[in-house]
Order: sequence, then structure tokens, then C-alpha cells
Amino acid sequence: MKHKLLSILLCLAMALSLLPTAALADEATGAGPIKVGETSYSSFSDAVNAAAPDENGIITYEISGKVDVTDTGWVQVAKAGLIDLSKVAFVGINDDAEICITGGLAILADQKYDIDVSFTNLKLSKPNPTYGGDYGHSTNYFTCWLRNTGAAENTVTYTNCTFPNGVCNNQYGKTVFDRCQFTNDTSGKFNLWNYGGNTEVKGSTFIGTRGIKTYNEGDLDVAPTVTVTDTSFDGLTEKAAIVASKPTNITLTTVTATDCTKGLLQKDIEGSTDEQKVTIEANGTGISGGFNITRNKDAEAAKNEFNITAGTFPGGINNDYLAPGANFDATTGEVKMSYVAKIGDTEYPTLADAFAAANKTGDTVIELLDDINMTGKSWTPVSVDGYNGQGVITLNGNGKTITGLSAPLFAGGFAGKSGIVIKDLTIADADINDTTNDQGIGAFINCVDSMTRIELDNCHLKNSKIVSTGGARVGGLIGWTSGYNKPNDGPVDTKVTLTNCSVENVTIEAKGSVGGLIGHAGANPATYHTITGCTVKDSTLKCTETGKSWRVGDLVGTANVGQVTVDAATSASQNTLTQENASTQKPEGNIFGRKEVGKAGLVIIDNKVVAAGTDYGDGDIVNKNANEVLVEVSKGHWVKPNEDAVAMIGAREYSTLPDAITAAKDGDTIKLLKDVTVTNPIEVTKSMTLDLNGHVLTAATASDRSESKDVRNSAIWVTAENVNLTINGMTAGSGMKMGDTHDTDWKTKVWGFVDLRESSAGSTVTINGGSYTGSTCASDDNHYTALFTVGSESKLILNNVSAETDERVVKASGCGEVIVSGGTYNITGINAFLGAAFETKTASFTDMKLTAKYGGCVQVGSNATLENCEIKVTDIRTGAGTHLNCAVAVQYGGTATVKSGIYTAPYAAYVYSSGGTINIENGTFTGVVRADATTGKTATINIKNGSFNGEIQKGGGPGSETISITGGTFSFDPSTKVKNNGTDYIVKRAGSEGAYTYTVLAKSGLTSGVYLTNPSGALASNYYVSSTANGVWTVSYSAPYSGGSSSYDPTYSVSTPSKTEHGTVTVSPKSASKGDTVTVTVKPDSGYVLETLTVTDKNGNELTLKDKGNGKYTFTMPAGKVEVKATFMEDNSMLNFFYDVPNNAYFYEAVKWAVKNGITDGVGNNLFAPEQPCTRAQIVTFLWRAAGSPEPKGAASGMTDVVSGSYYEKAVAWAIENGITTGTTTSTFSPDATCTRAQAVTFLARALKAKAASAAEFSDVPTGSYFADAVAWAAANGVTEGIGGGLFGSDNDCTRGQIVTFLYRAYNK
Repeated sequence: MKHKLLSILLCLAMALSLLPTAALADEATGAGPIKVGETSYSSFSDAVNAAAPDENGIITYEISGKVDVTDTGWVQVAKAGLIDLSKVAFVGINDDAEICITGGLAILADQKYDIDVSFTNLKLSKPNPTYGGDYGHSTNYFTCWLRNTGAAENTVTYTNCTFPNGVCNNQYGKTVFDRCQFTNDTSGKFNLWNYGGNTEVKGSTFIGTRGIKTYNEGDLDVAPTVTVTDTSFDGLTEKAAIVASKPTNITLTTVTATDCTKGLLQKDIEGSTDEQKVTIEANGTGISGGFNITRNKDAEAAKNEFNITAGTFPGGINNDYLAPGANFDATTGEVKMSYVAKIGDTEYPTLADAFAAANKTGDTVIELLDDINMTGKSWTPVSVDGYNGQGVITLNGNGKTITGLSAPLFAGGFAGKSGIVIKDLTIADADINDTTNDQGIGAFINCVDSMTRIELDNCHLKNSKIVSTGGARVGGLIGWTSGYNKPNDGPVDTKVTLTNCSVENVTIEAKGSVGGLIGHAGANPATYHTITGCTVKDSTLKCTETGKSWRVGDLVGTANVGQVTVDAATSASQNTLTQENASTQKPEGNIFGRKEVGKAGLVIIDNKVVAAGTDYGDGDIVNKNANEVLVEVSKGHWVKPNEDAVAMIGAREYSTLPDAITAAKDGDTIKLLKDVTVTNPIEVTKSMTLDLNGHVLTAATASDRSESKDVRNSAIWVTAENVNLTINGMTAGSGMKMGDTHDTDWKTKVWGFVDLRESSAGSTVTINGGSYTGSTCASDDNHYTALFTVGSESKLILNNVSAETDERVVKASGCGEVIVSGGTYNITGINAFLGAAFETKTASFTDMKLTAKYGGCVQVGSNATLENCEIKVTDIRTGAGTHLNCAVAVQYGGTATVKSGIYTAPYAAYVYSSGGTINIENGTFTGVVRADATTGKTATINIKNGSFNGEIQKGGGPGSETISITGGTFSFDPSTKVKNNGTDYIVKRAGSEGAYTYTVLAKSGLTSGVYLTNPSGALASNYYVSSTANGVWTVSYSAPYSGGSSSYDPTYSVSTPSKTEHGTVTVSPKSASKGDTVTVTVKPDSGYVLETLTVTDKNGNELTLKDKGNGKYTFTMPAGKVEVKATFMEDNSMLNFFYDVPNNAYFYEAVKWAVKNGITDGVGNNLFAPEQPCTRAQIVTFLWRAAGSPEPKGAASGMTDVVSGSYYEKAVAWAIENGITTGTTTSTFSPDATCTRAQAVTFLARALKAKAASAAEFSDVPTGSYFADAVAWAAANGVTEGIGGGLFGSDNDCTRGQIVTFLYRAYNK
């Protein structure tokens, strides 16, 4: 039966085979091996010509059998003209699915489509290889190329595909092979030909004769990448698993090569040079197989074949194949890169790589990350090319060592603003032998030519040898500082600074000058050397040229023109100095090989002039103290001024101080050479520094204050806006004094020293040190002068000043600001009319000591803080003006905050009847604390803590007088002054019944004591109220009835420093029990950041801090007292961004905020350009970024001058959409036009949809003008205060510094 059935089936099959093909097609309508949607096709070309993308823009070809691609030449994956096409997918839907290229070259996508192509679950074959002429070997294999619009970004993906005849990757973009099987066993043919492009192979297997070949057309600028992951190569016989014919970056992760005759990797050289390398990174424990070089090369050439950077190689690896900076650990089998230097965040494996990446048209900072061993390696000294714009190269050694150098580190540099700075670096075991250099040789720098800045700081040369036979000047650190100027360069001051450097156990031999530090110093008068704290010891220094004068020195071989300054801390010891057949013997001192200098030469050792050329006179200054006969106009740059010179700017001399101030340029320093008397005010209109230099300026400028005039004739007037004047008096003997005693009529006398006049808005005067002696008051009652006067919107800073006068130290008006740090002030006789040593509006006082006779207080009219100050009134005025016997006073609605300090006066703190507020956070007050208020005024005193020995008084006036006490100790009963009359706080009397000291406490766990307010409900466990006689409550302890102990948890103090520089530290609470959480809040001053914060317990152990953000940290309280310490440092982060934003600039915080929030990244070259006028394009871009860079709904339609693709295009569109601007005309925006201050605040107000405030009082803001409401809003919300003089500056250019400040204030108010 079975046999009959089989026979019938066989006959039926034979019969069917005889039927025409057309008949079968009629029976299976539309059937075929390739299907798109519901339509089937019998041929590849039919499907391509008919297919259209679905609603997602995808054409999916479903393959159910073998599809032959019979076309000759190129075959497209889709027909032309399909607008919505985004992807083409070939998917096998059964085990027989196959695409076979039978006669063509490749499957191609170049119909200007930006598409990806994928193949899934398919057999992809090309049984008859076709060599494609110009397309080379790649067309021997199954190939799909994307030569379309976005080829570089597009991908061909093969998933679970089989390649019996090999495959070529997508040359023009990326190719991914995922879980594929490569089975080509044809001799001479590869499984995968990587023809350029980037390829990723993962989870795949390779069998047959050959594996992967990496190749490309020509020499590519960027080598292609091949990444192989979780893949095995088995039994390959003809080549290694991966063969690289051109430079390739290959990454291997868990790859095995099993029974592969040629191993894992080899390089076949096909047209590439020895310098073209294959970079390998191999990761994972499965790496196996060897390495091959197929070309016959010697071992040295073989090093050029591979650059292995990382990976795990259990089978080992030849070190010759490692990349520079890579190291192989035989124990672990790992290769790791070691990076030795970095620029910014980019790390480099060699120092040469780092220098090669240095900025060629600006400054560069290179940091060493590790020691560097250069033994056996060549080194080319680095040159700095100032002629082509290169600036200062800084090499920060970070304490590392470079060993084995065979050539100097730097060749040197030339011209312009270039320079070399080397810090914290040691060169050891250098062996430098030079036969050709006839200029200069030094281990760190060969030759210095007209470079503005050469600095070696903490640099050391050890155990080294430098030999020169070419005639060069040789020094251990620097060879020759020539300072030569090429034509048209102009004179360049070359500053050479060696600080804390050393040379130890070094041998130097040369024909030229030989010095332990510098071979020859100075071939140009503008070369200035400063050697500080340096040593040379245990070294051998030898000049080999015969018949010459002695030219070997411990420190410097020879000095010619220019200057050399050596400090007392620099030394030399145990050195051997020789010179063959010298014509003159070595000098008595060995520090310099030759004492004689050229006419412009000068040598100063330990502040003594040891050699001077004729430019300094005929030897009359030798052996004298330098500062007696010379002026150091800059570091290491000394000059001998003429006898009649009064002041100098640099090396320029002036016969009068007014002449010098008039001639000064912005940023200049004027150094006073003699005591001077000023009889007429000197106007300062530019930023400068006046260095008193140990001399005294006497003010003898008589005022005329008659009824028709009001002239304050101080010695110096600041009369211009935005001027920064610094007066340095740190040198002993520096200061100023008055020229009269005020015995004459008060209307005609000397007013003071410095007057920031009303026209000086935005200006700052900083006084650093010095003694300032004012007038001595006679008997008149109406003196009204001040040592320093501060006008509206200007600032005075007094740092560690010593002053004595009978009248005001400072009088500030309007919005003037005063900052006092340190210093002592002695007021010998404030008269009844005056009453205030410091009459201020806005001010801060820190660590100041003020002693005054009679009044002498700090008087506040706006806002001031006092911290750690000591103010004492020694005598008591009687009669008129007794209320002026005070330490701290507030009037006209001002506010004073006292953080700490000692204040002793009949009135220790006083709010005058014109009203105001005094907030006392801590401190010791001896004297009355009083609040007065007249009709319609409010006087408030808030006491949070402190010690008070005196009454707390209300004046009983007709105004509102409030005293709130929430903490502190008192010498009287403060019950009636306690906040909320005892509801929240209570008063405890310390000591016995008759004691007079009281403490204000919060109601929390109260214990034994006598209380003046009811403590019920706030007692600790086991405490109770025992009596309530005569309004006094006594709290006592009652032991529990059985066994247990009190549940009361003792509290311990949390101490903070009484003073921290450049920031504040506060804690909450100030005492806590074990296990409590304590919060520490740190607030750096502007321009500073937190450097260290530590909390230690009673045993000195450091506690763990948790950073809660925004300057808040917490810790858990131990059982015992703790101490909190903090330090602050200058915020130098801006140097990572902009060199022109100093941390004391008004716009500093604003720029920092703007950078952090992505609003600006400057104008390039690490510059922000704060004074540069801001364009309309920049301002709307700032506003747009501040708003979060929202995507506009459309383009800036109609604006013909808004360039497509420009950085401001979207910002302008957004600004127009949101009504911020309508442009300058209906069709133009004017992006490059400068924006005025009026336009800037208008844009800002519109962007924030700000509501108008009452009109601002600026005379240049007309009522009804388009910007009036915006200016009013900006003034009311602290965005701007105008430019002074009642002006807003509506038509002034708005600078970049101003606009980011406006933004910062508006977004952070």
C-alpha cells in the first residue's frame, strides 16, 4: 500500500513538472518570493520599480524564497522620486529566504535619499564574484552601499544574516553586523571586506579561510573604525582573523581566534607608510591569538605597525606593538594607557602630543599628570612663536619629574606677548650633549628673546650633565637671556623670574659662559632678572675655552646689559668652578663669574648694588643699599631717578605729583619718591595706583566755604565715573597729614585727603595701609570736614588704615558706599555739631578699632554691618549733644546690623528720632541701648543675642518705638522687652536672688533656675515649678521615683570662628544634644568660594559633613562640644573662562551666573569683553537663552537682515513672536547695531512681562517715552540705579557687562 501511494505521488509530481510556468502563475495569482504589503513580485527589479513607502515612510520587502538580483551594474533599493522614503527593510520570513546577486556589482541607494537600509533573517550571497574595476575588491562580495544625501550618518544593518560568499561593508557610512554568520571558504577571499567607513560586528561567527580585512581608498584624514564584540573566529587558514591594510582604529571586546593559523591580528602593507598605524583597543577576557607582520621588517620598523592602546591579552603582547603611553601588565594581561599631560579636560599620552596641541595663537596651560621617563627617547625642544600670535605657555609640573632628557625642554621663544612659565617641575638624570648651538643651552630653556614673561617657580635640576662644544652660553636652568628685538618690534621688557629653584649634583661644560642657573644674563637693557630663594650646590661648572676672562659663576656666568637682582635667601655651596687658562682669575665672590657689566647693566645682591654701568653714574651707587639710590619700578627693574624727580610711572620721571597724575594712563602705578605738599586739589579721571612708597603727602588745600561758594578742597579729587584709584601706604612711613590746625575760621581751611565727588559715580578709592593724620580742633563748634568724602554711587575702601583726627574720618552722601577692614582710628575731639567719626549711608565695618573722645560713633543713614569691631567713647559730653555720646547710631530710616564686637559708650547703640533699625546678632554692649522716634517715624531695635551691661530704653517719643529681645544676657530685668511678652520666650535670672544678669531663652526643655516669666509647659523631664512668689518662678529638679534616670539630654555648644576672611559661617542651632542634626551655612563674599570646611569634636576628630547644596551642610551632634572652621579663597573659576573679568568687578557675579546658565560663552580667546558695546543681536540672544532657549513657532519672517543659520536667528524670531521687539523697520532688525541702555531695559521688561512702576526720577527719561515704563520698573526692582547725576543714560551704549548685570539682577531679585 505504501509503495502504491509513493508511486502515485511521484507520477503526479512528474506531471506537474511538465506544465508550463504560466499555468502555475495563473493558479497562484501574484505569488512570488518577494512581497511588499499585499503585493507579491517574482523579481527584485519588479518589486523595486513598483514599491512605495507606507505611512511611516518605510518600504519593507518580505522575502520568502530565493530572490536573484540579475541586473548588471548597480541595483537600486527603491525607485527614484519617493518623497517620504526614510528606510528600506529586507526581511526574511522563512528559512529559505535569500537575496543572491547573480550578475551585478552591488545593491545601491544613491537616489538622493537620506535613508537607512536593513537586512534581517536572510542568506545574502554572491556566488560569482565580479571585480568592479575602479571599485576594486569590494565588488567581489555581497555589497549594499548608501551613496545618498546623508551617507555619512546613515547605516546598513545586517541582523541574523548568513554570508556564504563574503560581504563588503557600507563604504560611505556605518555598517552593523548583529548575530551574523560568515562562512566564506573560497581561497583568497575574505568573509568581511571593510572598505572604509565604520563597522560594528557583534555576536557573530567567522569560519572559512579568512576573516576581516580593513581597507580604504587613498589616505583618509580620519582612520575608519572597526569594533568587534562577543565574536569568534574559528579555523581560518590563510590570514589572521583581522587583517589591516591601512590605518584603522580597531576595538575588540571578548573576541577569540581559535585554531587560526595566522593568529588574531596582522598588518598587510598595501601602499601605506611605516608611520600609518593600526590602533588597537582590546577589552574582555576572551582575547586570544597572536600578531603578525607580513612584510619582512626589522624589529625597529615593526614598532610602527600597531598602536595598541588598551585591552586584555591573556596570551601576552610584544611591547613593540604598544602605543606611546601604553603599558602591558604581564600579571593581569592588561594593556592600559597612561596619560602624562593634559590641556583643559583633554589628556595626552606623551608630552610631545600635549605641546603639539598647544594653542598657536594664544595662551596654553599644560598640566603634568605623571612622572615622565624620556630615557632612550628623542625630544625636540619646544619653541614659542610670538610672531605668529602665540602667547604664554604655562607648564604646570604638579610636582612631577622628567627623567632622561637628551635635549632641553624648551628651545625658547621670540617676540611680542609670548612667554614661558614653568612651575613645580623637576628634571633629573638629563644628559644633554650639543655640538652646534652657539647661542644658549639650559635644561629648561635654551634662549630667551624679547619675551614678556619668563618664570620658573619651584623648578629643579638634579643629577644631570650638560656639555656644549659649539660655543653656547650654558646654564643649569636657562642658557641665554638675550632680549634681542627684531626690527619693527619695538622695545620689549623681558622679565626673567626664578623663584625657589635649585640645581644639585649637575655637571656643566661649555666654551661660553657657564652659570649654575643662567649662563649669560642680558644682551639688551630691557632684560630684567629676579632670582629669589634659589640654590646651586654640589655641582661642577667648567668653561673649556682658553685665554678668556673668567666667566664661570655659581648662579650666573656673566651679566652684561640689563639687570639682575638676587635676594638674600639665594645661596650656593660645595660647587667646583674651573676655567681653562683664564686670562684673569675668578672674582672674590663666585655668585657671578664676571662682576663687570655693560653701560646699562646693573647687579643687585641682597639689596646691595654690586655692579653698575655708567648709565647709573660713575660707580657712585656701588656698595650702597639699592632702595637708597634706586627705585624698583617693577619686579627686578630698578632705575636711578634724577634728583628733582618727585614721582615715577615705570621708568618715566615727573617733577611734580600733579604732572604724574595727569600723564598716567589707565592702570598705571605712580610711585612717590619724596614727601610732597599739595596746595591745590589734584583731579583724578583715570584708574591708577598711587604708591606712597614710604613718603608723606601733606594736604594744604584751603577751602572757600563762604556763603556764595561751597568748595571742599581735599588734596585729591576723583571727578570721573568708573575710576579705580588705589593708594598704597604699606611701606613704613607712608601716609598723609593735614597742613593746618584749624585755628582759623572754619569756612577757610583744609577739607581732607580724598574726595569722591558727585561726578564720580561708579568709582572706587581703595586705601591700603598708611598713617593719616587730620587736623587738631581748637575751640570752634562748627568744624565740618572729613579725611575722606564719598559721593553718590561711589565707593571708599579702607584696609588696615591708621588715622587720627579731631573730626570725621569719612563723610558719605547719597548712595555712596564705605567698606572698612581692620585698622585703628583715634578721634581726639568730635565737636557737638558733628558727632560721627564715620557718617555713612551704606557701609560695612570689619575688625575695626575706633577710640573717640566725646562722640565718634559709626552713624548709619542707609544700611551697614559691623563685625568684630571695637568702638569706645572715652569722654562724656554734657549739655548740648549728649545724645551723640554713642558707639553705633542709626538715623533717617537706616539699618545697622551688628554681628559681633565690643561697643562701649554712654549710648552703646542708638536709633535717633528720625527713625531706623538696629539688629544686634551678637556682641558686648556697655551703655544704654535706646530707640527714639518722633512723629511719623519708626525706631526698632532687635536683639537676638549678646551681652548687655546697661539699660534697654524706649525714648517715649510720639513715634513708633519697638524693642524685640529673643536672646542675650542682661544686667537688668528685660522681661517687658521680650518678644511677645513671654509667649515664645522667657527670661531666666542667673545666680542668686540678688544677681543682676539675665538670659532670654526659648521655651524648650528648661531646667533649674529662677525665671522672671512663667516657664510652665516648657520644662525638661523631671523638673517642676516650685514657687511663684512675687512674680518669680523657681524651677527645681525632682528625681524619678524608681530606678530610672532623667530623660533630659544635655546640650553642647557649637562654636564658630569669631571672624573669617572673605565669607561668613553660621550654625543652627548653636547648642545641641547628642544625635541632633546641626546645619552649617557658609556664605562666601563676592569673588570668593569656600575652600575648606571642617567640624571637629572635643577630641579633635573630624565629623562627617553632608552637603545639602546652596552653601548648607549638616552633621550629627556628638556627646560633647564641637568646633566649626572654614576658609575661603578667591574664586579663580572665571580664569577658566575669561581673563578680563576680575573677581572685584561689579559684573563678576553676573558673568559667572550667565556662563553657568548658558547665556554667554564670551567673544573668544577667553575674553568676555565687558566694556564692549552690546549689539541688538547679542541682547535678544542673551534674553532668549535666559528664557531657556524656547523653540520659536516660525522664522523671523520679513526681517531681511536676519541671516539664516546665524546664532541669533531663533532668538530674533522668538523676540518678535513675544512682542519684545518689532525691529527697527518693518523689514529690518539691525542685528549689528549697538543697543542703547533704553533699548536694553525695554527688551528685558518686555521679556519678563514686567509691570510698570511709578515713574523713575531720571531727568533723561521723558514721560511718555517708549522706555519710560521699563526704566521705572528697572529702577524700582533694583535692576539699575542709573549712571549718577540724576541720569539714566538712556542713549548711552549698553555694554556687555551692563546687560548681563541687568539680567542677573532681574532673574535673581
